Amino acid sequence: MPTSAPFPNYIMPNCFQLFRKTEPTKAVVFQDIDRELCAYFNEPCHDVQWFHGWYNYIGFALAMGNDWTKLEADITDIIREREATNDKDGVAYWQRMQDIRLYLAERFNSDAWYEVKR
Repeated sequence: MPTSAPFPNYIMPNCFQLFRKTEPTKAVVFQDIDRELCAYFNEPCHDVQWFHGWYNYIGFALAMGNDWTKLEADITDIIREREATNDKDGVAYWQRMQDIRLYLAERFNSDAWYEVKR
């Protein structure tokens, strides 16, 4: 039995940045975007959590190479699934996520890439 993995131990993080459509060469700090979202949706910002978990879902999807259109379709599918099971809280949650996606898509472009590290 081999004592090591067949491949060297590599780490390959997926990364992304958001750029304002009005300033396409300057990446925006995610915390600034979070504060902007909180202000737009009239919600308080949290010290350690992203507003409505946007970065956890939308950010991850963008880092994986999805675009705004794919995200819209995916969230719409999730909303339909929640509606089919009469999950009103789930519908409300994902409708808000769709609102956040729309806000971001109207204002930002995304750039995603991966890095191979040892």
